Amino acid sequence: MTLSPWMAVALALPVLLCGEQIVRRVRLLNRFNIPEPVIGGLLVALLVLAANLSGVCALRFETGVSQRWWTWLICTPSEWAPCRMPSPTCRP
Repeated sequence: MTLSPWMAVALALPVLLCGEQIVRRVRLLNRFNIPEPVIGGLLVALLVLAANLSGVCALRFETGVSQRWWTWLICTPSEWAPCRMPSPTCRP
């Protein structure tokens, strides 16, 4: 089963909320300031690994995106905003 980029974006919120609940309940994670997205993503990665290794289902994420608006979706505004000062990374 291949998950589309839209499905990955749609699953991001439940993964984040799941990570938040885990960090709230496990005080050690909260004490060492482990971010919620890291815990949620690690949990999903382990679940996908377990599903692939056990043969229950083969999950894959589609990584090839050709539309320009995906770049806008994942980049911070400073990366696509016009440059005000000349620098090696910013070309007018």
